[in-house]
Amino acid sequence: MQSASVQAPGKLMIAGEWGVLMPGAPCLAMAVNRHVIASVESSEAFRVSALDFVDVVLAYQDGVVTVDADLPFVEAVCSTVFRYLEESGHTIEPLHLKTTSSIDGTSHNGEKVGFGSSSAATVAMTGALLSAFDAIDFDSSADRLRLYKLAAIAHFQAQGKVGSGYDIATSVLGGFVRYVAPDRYWLSAQLETIKSIVDLITRDWPLLELKRLSLPLVPTILVGFVGKGASTSSMIKELYTSLEAGNPDAQAALDAIVSSTEDAIASLREGDVVCTINALLTDRQALQQLGHATAISIETPELTLLSDIAEQYGAAGKLSGAGGGDIGIALLFDPTKTTHIECAWKDAHIYPLPVATDPEGARRL
Repeated sequence: MQSASVQAPGKLMIAGEWGVLMPGAPCLAMAVNRHVIASVESSEAFRVSALDFVDVVLAYQDGVVTVDADLPFVEAVCSTVFRYLEESGHTIEPLHLKTTSSIDGTSHNGEKVGFGSSSAATVAMTGALLSAFDAIDFDSSADRLRLYKLAAIAHFQAQGKVGSGYDIATSVLGGFVRYVAPDRYWLSAQLETIKSIVDLITRDWPLLELKRLSLPLVPTILVGFVGKGASTSSMIKELYTSLEAGNPDAQAALDAIVSSTEDAIASLREGDVVCTINALLTDRQALQQLGHATAISIETPELTLLSDIAEQYGAAGKLSGAGGGDIGIALLFDPTKTTHIECAWKDAHIYPLPVATDPEGARRL
């Protein structure tokens, strides 16, 4: 085993929130230049230093990982990657796994910002452990796909088998990403019965698509923070409950989200400014309809204000992520409007966050 450090970026959803939870539906996301760095080095005993936990004992015996702290993502990553490495012929030696983060920087009032710290940490830790055992080449697209799958399994299990995994894919690939989630029912069933994780990683996953996009015209993305967001996992469970009850208005809204997201992706790839803006405006309307149909607080009054201000300056304004607070975006192709939008946001007590695209994704340092 060798020492290794891997950096993974955070994420920002551009279009396809909620719709990406539907089978075969795409989303458009962007990696941002806020990062988690994970490092692995030899140690006399298994230890973890992450978040506010320093030198936490990590026990590994008979294929079972336990962490003496509330660190579910660390435990899930180590369980998944250790099993994969042992099946691949590696011997797991005592190690010290450490993480540091620039994603957990706070807004003006100390609230956490939704740039995907848990997903970036999951990708960084997975990549660092693989690198320490010389089990990944970041220049290989096949190895990046394997990194995605291992990190997605760990993240899926750590957060109770909900979510799409778009944040994992975006952190792995970097840049602008088109993503379609794997069949979550299939994946859940595989994890219950699988005898070989190497076999699961090697298989094609039903429905899964992930691709970094090459754009002829790169938009400017502004991010505004409106306040503490709701629990994403709780909101997702509310949506599933509504759909299982046979809510036709919710399904119609989701269908509209899927359609507008495909339009936004196609327009961006063609460099069509007007159609991209219009598709995102339609996406916003569909998200509003979904909130009304399910009584889930998706576009809050603060997010409405953020979006309306962006639209006044010719940008597409909308929430980013599950909604319920947290952050929204303005997408525009005229960067001279940036100052106008951000000043108007500040006047409305919406706080611009300085972020840019991370074009590389996960990488070894």
